[in-house]
Amino acid sequence: MIVINLSIMKLFSILTSAFLMVLCTIIVPGKGNTQCPIFQDLPEKEKRAAEDSYVVYRDKLKDKDYEVAFMHWEIVYQNAAAADGQRHTVYADGRKLQLRKFRSADSQRTKADIARVFFTLRAQQKEGYPETELEAIPEELLEFKEK
Repeated sequence: MIVINLSIMKLFSILTSAFLMVLCTIIVPGKGNTQCPIFQDLPEKEKRAAEDSYVVYRDKLKDKDYEVAFMHWEIVYQNAAAADGQRHTVYADGRKLQLRKFRSADSQRTKADIARVFFTLRAQQKEGYPETELEAIPEELLEFKEK
């Protein structure tokens, strides 16, 4: 009997998530229909979990419970960044959550890391939903924008 080390499984999970993130950034889908993972692409159990996390993070965002919202947003982003394939809310909400983290960060390095995620989410939304207008970049993030 072969025993799989948990750290190998964790590494596989991280690599899979990284692959999906790269996939989302390099594939330019047709208008309003992204190639990034959607709920329907997931096995039933993961689909239900991602959909539940979507509902929880959206509700917690409205309630201004940002810590819980962020935890559930990450689950959705990692598994179904394009939600149902028809809405860009995961990207837009992710930027809102990242901006809150940015504003409370105390080091320039942390701010730079958060800004990088913010701009990645912008790029992914622009590629997946080219017809959707993006909000203006907050002034405090402009110094971190790569040229």
